[in-house]
Amino acid sequence: MQTFYLNLLGLILFSSVLCSCGGKSSNNEQTNQTSDSGKTTQLEQKLKPYTYQVSLSEVKGSKAPSLQSFVHAVNGNEWLLFGGRTNDVTDKIAGGMHNFSNYSNEGFPKKTFNTNLFVYNVQDTALYQMPVDSCVAKIVENLPALKNDLPKLRAIFVNSNPQITQQDGYIYILGGYGVDYQGGAGYITYPQVAKIQVKALMKLIKKEALSKEDWNALIKVNFNLPEPIIATGGEMFIINQKFYLAGGHHFKEAGKKSFQKYLNAVQPFELADSSNHFLTVTVGKAISDNLPDSTTIFRRRDAPIVPILSKIDNVLKPGIAFYTGVFTYGDDGTAWPDAIYIHPETQTKEGQLYTYDKPYNQEGNNAYSCADFGGYDANSETLHTFLLGGIGAGKNDTELSFTNNGLHIQYKTILHLNTTILTKPQSKFKSLPEVFNGDTLKHGAEAALMLNEKLVKVPNSEIIDLQKTFGESNSVNIGYVYGGILSKSAAPGGSSKGQSMASHKIWKVTLTRKPMLVPVSQ
Repeated sequence: MQTFYLNLLGLILFSSVLCSCGGKSSNNEQTNQTSDSGKTTQLEQKLKPYTYQVSLSEVKGSKAPSLQSFVHAVNGNEWLLFGGRTNDVTDKIAGGMHNFSNYSNEGFPKKTFNTNLFVYNVQDTALYQMPVDSCVAKIVENLPALKNDLPKLRAIFVNSNPQITQQDGYIYILGGYGVDYQGGAGYITYPQVAKIQVKALMKLIKKEALSKEDWNALIKVNFNLPEPIIATGGEMFIINQKFYLAGGHHFKEAGKKSFQKYLNAVQPFELADSSNHFLTVTVGKAISDNLPDSTTIFRRRDAPIVPILSKIDNVLKPGIAFYTGVFTYGDDGTAWPDAIYIHPETQTKEGQLYTYDKPYNQEGNNAYSCADFGGYDANSETLHTFLLGGIGAGKNDTELSFTNNGLHIQYKTILHLNTTILTKPQSKFKSLPEVFNGDTLKHGAEAALMLNEKLVKVPNSEIIDLQKTFGESNSVNIGYVYGGILSKSAAPGGSSKGQSMASHKIWKVTLTRKPMLVPVSQ
């Protein structure tokens, strides 16, 4: 009897929704299945919760350069690529090393820093390239205000693991590390930021004529960043025209001695155009627990640091999430298990601009920077984030091995700000075994997700609007995974030399959805 009343109530509610949608014919209303064409009606789209599945397929015949930890921007079918590390073919040096131990020919050798700029067309495989020194010479010839800072200008284009973000036709590059400006033996983290117009730089690389307007818009720089935003290994976001540097560390290395200082914060800052192709920087108040390095929860770098949406006071607001990351304080090289959610414009009742999801435990899965994307499902008010490959193969992986597994994280966007530290997890995850189709090589670490520009985004965010993007289809092209570290084994650090390298491989990413089956009692 109870089942009968529940079914009756469901029928009444279902009918009322149909009436509000314009009263479609009963023949169309009786089924929630997709048509033979694989499409979904608008009515089904509004009513159905969905499950999502990601699949990758290798794009054969890639002529893209081998790059890791590089700068990348998308303009249609063309990719702008520079910076990072590569493989020195002549000296047989592999460039995709992951740490400073000598398991390649040498730990992070200077020869593996990429010294070319590229434009690659992913459709017709056309590749254009230009040496960095030629590019810098052209820039100072046409923009003489920059001629007094040649080593610093060059470092904008030759560095590894900078923070980048693309918006409105510009790519912003902050920090990264490389050789010091005097060409010494050690490495430094560069105190600099640049704003580069993507189309203008692409024209320069392709040896097309630049107009006066192109040159004026090409590049603006600041070579003297304040200490709070000197970083490598973090991520950078733009939220409501304000920049946020999330995580990372300030790193220096000379010989066998090294120094690092974690940012231990999310640092807001603003950029403004100044005269003569320079930028002014204004740093805001850090978002942090303001605890010492030994106890802060913000001691994270090279993590899956991703954009999120949180529904606060019934309004979707953009933010940032740290899912795990490295390293906890101490000498054991342990990754963080949990998550932090940044809501930069709304405080908790305790006055914090972050929420600590201490109960969440990612169990050692995908704990390192990798290709990722996120999509919002308005029906279920859930944000789906996908991490593709990288480092960290699960709770039994104490060594943080390279992995071809993926991770599907579901974040319930309705976030109550009654407390800063949660008592129940806001996110849950599902491991996706072997998303790189069983390839014996390991992919994804420090790779880039080259996003399809035709995807519909949630306003003022980097998040894909799944309902609007899918429309009546059940499959969409997300873009491509490109580059990163290509490892011959799960633990190249314990293997012989040359076990990892920079990758040129490209994988097409497809997202498929299926309506969740709702059981009906007979």
